[in-house]
Amino acid sequence: MCKVENGGAEALAVPIPDAEGRYRAFEGRRVILGIRPEHVTQADSAPAGPGGPFVFESTVYFVEPTGPDTLVFMDIGATRAVARVKPDTVIREGERMRFAMG
Repeated sequence: MCKVENGGAEALAVPIPDAEGRYRAFEGRRVILGIRPEHVTQADSAPAGPGGPFVFESTVYFVEPTGPDTLVFMDIGATRAVARVKPDTVIREGERMRFAMG
């Protein structure tokens, strides 16, 4: 589990798969977690089921249609992040959206 926090905002606990135990040496330590836009999408297009993606909700603060997809800027905890979603997604700044990571 990785707790994403920044400042006084509410932290978000993100599960990190580690079947081989590669990350045990980092337990309890501060680390930098790189999250690329292609790792985050809208929750309704993510696969469901056991071991499926981590789903969370956030407020959208900027939407950028790019043609082949749309970039949605939001916060994960108090950390600014970008999600790559389907190009026909209808979302406006200030609205809440469910995202999936994994």
